Amino acid sequence: MIIILADVDNFQSSDFSLHREKGRSDYLFVLYKSPVRVLVNGSYTDVGPGKGIMFDKHKIQSYYPSSSGGLLHDFIHFDLENDFEKMLFSDIPLGLPLDFSLPDTVSDAIACIKKELNGSFSKYKNNILTNLGIVFLYRVKDSADCGDINIRKRDNFKNLYNIRTEIYRNPQREWDIDSICGGACMSRSYLQHLYREFFGMSCTEDIISARITKAKSLLLSGNLKVGAIAEKCGYRNTTHFIKQFKNRVGMSPDKFRSE
Repeated sequence: MIIILADVDNFQSSDFSLHREKGRSDYLFVLYKSPVRVLVNGSYTDVGPGKGIMFDKHKIQSYYPSSSGGLLHDFIHFDLENDFEKMLFSDIPLGLPLDFSLPDTVSDAIACIKKELNGSFSKYKNNILTNLGIVFLYRVKDSADCGDINIRKRDNFKNLYNIRTEIYRNPQREWDIDSICGGACMSRSYLQHLYREFFGMSCTEDIISARITKAKSLLLSGNLKVGAIAEKCGYRNTTHFIKQFKNRVGMSPDKFRSE
């Protein structure tokens, strides 16, 4: 995980309001410790102390204190780096109030992150922050009882993750999107939507990426001719392989090998 910013017991006066029409490029989690009104599904909803919200990337973020006492809250901005973190995160509902049974455990997790983020000079600082971030996600899931939320989505992730692993093991196969959809029991549009959400690219783009990755390995590990490498990576046409390789890598296969 990449931790960008974290704070606990952050106080804002009663005239404070946060409104980001297009959100941010990272995830924002807020744990409210005083009453607020939060924009949820197009209308403002009263949210009491001990509740929180996980805001999605590039989605509207809007809330303000609903009492004259101002706003007291914890927050953390972060991003995800790998498939494990994405799977862990996928159970947490986005943009909806979460009722925490043990809000203090969530707050304590954020406090640990803040302390490490602002005060540590350890050479392992990034690794420590990553692990503290994972603990934070577990605390959110545990206290909000997210175990049964989005089970189908979690199962879909496991399914697509296995498919993706097979693609990278055998990129030379004639991968057909319709066949993948049949094996995953999903429509073409739904598979493409979830695949991009989980892995940051379409399934077709990922197949190309897997083939280029294998091509790089073959170029650096032996003396096979470019045509033979193209065939081993699933290309029937060497010219098409060279063009696609150059588009992805920025140079021809021969130049890549020589450099």
